[in-house]
Amino acid sequence: EGLAISAWALVELRCDATVLDAIAETAKGQVAAFAQEEFRMLLWALPHGALDSAVSLLEHAEAQGRHLTAQCLSSLIAEAEQTELHQLEAALLQRLGSP
Repeated sequence: EGLAISAWALVELRCDATVLDAIAETAKGQVAAFAQEEFRMLLWALPHGALDSAVSLLEHAEAQGRHLTAQCLSSLIAEAEQTELHQLEAALLQRLGSP
């Protein structure tokens, strides 16, 4: 939970993206320990300053067998839409239909 709260706080402080990138990398090593709520918080915070790192964390979690809820993906989808990254948006939306 500490990483998720830290990421949220750093986004609110408009911290440099390299710090958010480091949080995403650290989170990859803790994928199995995160609850859905913690993933939701991380995946809400990271796209606001480190979208690539957020997508990388998502892909890592999925590779580890984690299924994330639509609520976890909503911030990533919104950021992809707002930044007109249509292929990323489509790929994220497709995940909603995957088991």
